Amino acid sequence: MSKKNEVATIPVGYGVVDTPITLPEDLGLPYVKFISKSSPDFAKVAGLLGDPHLDGWPVLYRPKMDPIKLDPMRYFLVRASEYWAQFDQSGNLVGMSRTRPESVQTPRFDQVIETAILVLVKGDGLVPAQCRFKSTKCPAVYPAIRALVEANDPAWFDKGPDYAFTRKIKEPLWGRFTVTATKVDKANRTTGKPYPTMDARINPITTSELDSLMHFKGDAEAQELLKRVENAYLRKVQDARTKELQAA
Repeated sequence: MSKKNEVATIPVGYGVVDTPITLPEDLGLPYVKFISKSSPDFAKVAGLLGDPHLDGWPVLYRPKMDPIKLDPMRYFLVRASEYWAQFDQSGNLVGMSRTRPESVQTPRFDQVIETAILVLVKGDGLVPAQCRFKSTKCPAVYPAIRALVEANDPAWFDKGPDYAFTRKIKEPLWGRFTVTATKVDKANRTTGKPYPTMDARINPITTSELDSLMHFKGDAEAQELLKRVENAYLRKVQDARTKELQAA
């Protein structure tokens, strides 16, 4: 299957919403956004970071802190849920399908993978954050979704000493590896016009990363923030499902 037509297969339990999520709005939570020149805050963020070449890059936003360009973006995948979506001109989700429609052109559907992640930030440890991987940014999360399945198979530990080391981690399963995603530019097959997308690789967790994860798990405030991020993720997925398109 080509990357162009690839569809992620979320492991059981990672994107499930069994009951409606009725929570107050979680405001001021960290999130990762793939910024573009058309983003309303592009000029402001580019000015803050002193980097005019941000188009297509993931940026971490946190309350009362300057944004951070993630070059590369390194993270643990905590939760994920996939759907296909229609957006209006303002970027609001107006319709969704849980499976890929037969046509993704008329009307336009975009692949969306909603996630809750832990971003590895130098000097700050692990930062819980929401992130929506959409369309050409989905390749940044495909390998992580596959690795969630592979890491639950005994063959995972036979890949090499670094993978065998992850046997130490019983739970959470996602703690056995990190993802390193970087921006790459590719050319449209039809027009030849370049566009920003993502490439990603899986790395078995290292000793220092395991120390960071254990420290995070022992930090009550950090755990509460992760819980709020997960709840916000669940709310977003539930909201999307209220816009599910019905077959004629």
